[in-house]
Amino acid sequence: MHFLITRHGIAMTGFSCSFARDNIDIMETTFQPYSAKSLSSIVCFLQSSRRKSFCIVGLLTLCLLLSQSVSQAQWPPVLLTPSRALQHLRLPNHRFVPSTRRWNLVWADQIVPGNFTQGKLVFAAEHYVATQKIFASQAAQFRAISPNFLVIAYHLAAGLNPLHNDDCPDPKNNKGAGFIGIIGPKGYVSEYQEYFRPWLALNNITEGDARFEAMFQHYDATDLAHRVWHGDPAWLMNMANVDWKKYLGDVTLDWMNGNSNEGVFFDVAVETNSSLYNPKSGDPAPVNFDWWAPPHGPSGEASQTQDRSAFSNWMNRRYLGCYQEIYKRFHTGVDYLVIPNTDQMVTTVYDPLWTDGDSLGETIDGAMMESFGSYHGQDMWLTLERGVRHITGRGKILIAQFYGVDSTERLRRTAMYMLIKNENSFLNIINDDGVEWYPEYEIDLGDQSPLPHSLDSLRIAGQTWQSVWARDYAHGRVLCNTSDAAMQVAVPTVGKWAQIITHGGGKVLDDGTALPQSVSSLPVTGTITIPASGGVILLRQDTAAFVTNTPELVGATLKINPNPTYGSTYIHITNDTRSVVDVSIIDMLGKEVAHVFSGELDAGEHSFRWDSKELSAGMYVCNLLIQGRTDRVPMILAR
Repeated sequence: MHFLITRHGIAMTGFSCSFARDNIDIMETTFQPYSAKSLSSIVCFLQSSRRKSFCIVGLLTLCLLLSQSVSQAQWPPVLLTPSRALQHLRLPNHRFVPSTRRWNLVWADQIVPGNFTQGKLVFAAEHYVATQKIFASQAAQFRAISPNFLVIAYHLAAGLNPLHNDDCPDPKNNKGAGFIGIIGPKGYVSEYQEYFRPWLALNNITEGDARFEAMFQHYDATDLAHRVWHGDPAWLMNMANVDWKKYLGDVTLDWMNGNSNEGVFFDVAVETNSSLYNPKSGDPAPVNFDWWAPPHGPSGEASQTQDRSAFSNWMNRRYLGCYQEIYKRFHTGVDYLVIPNTDQMVTTVYDPLWTDGDSLGETIDGAMMESFGSYHGQDMWLTLERGVRHITGRGKILIAQFYGVDSTERLRRTAMYMLIKNENSFLNIINDDGVEWYPEYEIDLGDQSPLPHSLDSLRIAGQTWQSVWARDYAHGRVLCNTSDAAMQVAVPTVGKWAQIITHGGGKVLDDGTALPQSVSSLPVTGTITIPASGGVILLRQDTAAFVTNTPELVGATLKINPNPTYGSTYIHITNDTRSVVDVSIIDMLGKEVAHVFSGELDAGEHSFRWDSKELSAGMYVCNLLIQGRTDRVPMILAR
C-alpha cells in the first residue's frame, strides 16, 4: 500500500487484501485524491451497496481520516464532526451543526452559485460550512461537493416588506413601484404578493379590515396612517399579534421545506426604537418624533413605554412571546434552527434578555452578531459580555461576522471571537462580498478550554469593563483588553510563547486558488502589552498545534481489538500522564453514534468495552481526544 499526501488530499495506490471469513477479495486498485468533505458521497455508496467489497472504499476513507496534512485543500483539514452541544438536534436529511471546538469554521453570508466561477464554488464548498438565502438548486451544487453544507432561509425578524416600496412613507432607502424580494420556493418574488396575500385569503382575513390592521405595529392609533416602518423599507409588525405569529411560522416553514433549508436567519432582531425605524427624531416633518416615546407610544400601550428602559422591557416581552412560539414550531419532529441577527448588543439600556427564553421555553438556537467587534472600550466589553451570557455561554450558535477591515483589525476581532467561542461558533470576514479566504481562519491553538457562563470568570487584570480577559487553549492563549488604555500582562512562565501575526488573504481567484497568506509568530517573554481595545493571540511553540504532515498523539496510544469486530470490541488507551480524556465513536458522516468515556484518567493502561450491537455493519472511527490532541482509529463492524 502506498500513500501520496498532496495539497488536495490523499492518493492510495497498489492495495490488495482479503478477509477469509466473508470471502472478500479486493483487487489492486488506484484511487485519485479526494478531499475529506467528499467522504459523504462515498458513504452514500457504502450504504447503497449490497456487496461487502465496500471495504476498499472504506479503507480510502480511513486514509483520509488519518491525514491532517491538507491545509487549504479543504477546511478544516479533517472530517467534520457534530457539535456535542447540539447533537440532540434532528436537522433535515441527517445534517448536523459542525464542531468548532478546535477549528475556526466559516458560516458565510449569501454566496450564490452562478455569480462566480466553478473554481470558486468548489473552494467555497470545501472551505465554508454554511450560507443563507439561496435556492434549493443552488444549495444542491454545494452539497454535491460537501453533503453536510448547511443553508438557512431569510426573513425579517419583526418586519414585512410592502407590496411596493412607495407603500411605506418617507424617509426610506428604496423608492418607486418595485419591491424588495425574497428567496422562496416560487423564486425571487414579492413576499407580500406571492405569500402574504394568499395566506390572508386562506385564513379569512380581508386586507384593510381591523383584524388585518392589527397585524402591524402602530403608534398612537391602529390605522394605516399610524404604522411604524423600517427604512429599507419594511413594515414593523405586531409581534404580540396571534395572526402575525402564525403567518411568520407558516411561511418560514414552507420556505424551509421548499428550499431544503436547515433553519431561518431572522434579520434585524434589534431594538425597534433604534435609528432604523420611523417615525423618529430627525425625520422630516410631520414625522419628526420618536414613535415610541411620550407624548406618543405604541398604540394602546403607550403607558408601558414612558422611557427607554420601560420600552426595552416592553420590547423584550414582545420578542420573547413571538419567538417562543416560533421556536416550538421549529422544533416539532424535525428540528430547524432559529438564528436571529442581534447585531453587537451594545445598546446600554437595551439588554436582549428575550434571547435567553424563560420557564415557558427557549427562543433561539443561536445568533449572528453582525459587524462583530467594530466598537471599542465599554461597547467592546458589552459585545463580549452579552455574547457569552446570551449566546456562547448557553451553548448556542454564534456567527461573528464583520466587514471591510485590514489585517490588524481582522486579528483583533478574531481574538474577540476566540475569547468567547464555544463548540458551535463560526466566523465570517467580508471585504469583497464574494468568495474570500483569510489566514485568521487557519489559526489553530488546539482544543479550547471550557467556556464559563459569565465573562467575569475570564478576567486576569483590571476591574469592571476596563479589564484584560484571557481564554486558554491547549496550545495557546487569547487575550483581549476592553479598557481605554493599553495594559500589560505577564506571559506564562511555562513553555515557549510567541505572538501570532497574520499576513495576506483576500479574494479567491477564479480558478479556486487562495491568495498568498501566512500565519507567523514572534517570540515573547516577560510581559506583553495589549493595546487599548486590542486583542492578542499567543501560541505556545513547544507544543504547537498547527497542521503537520505527520500528526502524532504525544504521550498516548490508542488501539482497538478485535478489529474488524462482530459485536463487542475493546478500546485500549495508554497515557503517560494524568489527563482529561474523551472517547467516542463516529460514523462516516462525522456523526457521533456512541460516547464511550469522558473524564480524567491516571497515567497507565486503560481498557473500555464497547458493544456495537445497536449499529449496522460498516466503517466507523474511534475518536480519542486527550490534552487538546486527537487520535483516530478506523474500525470495521461486520455482521
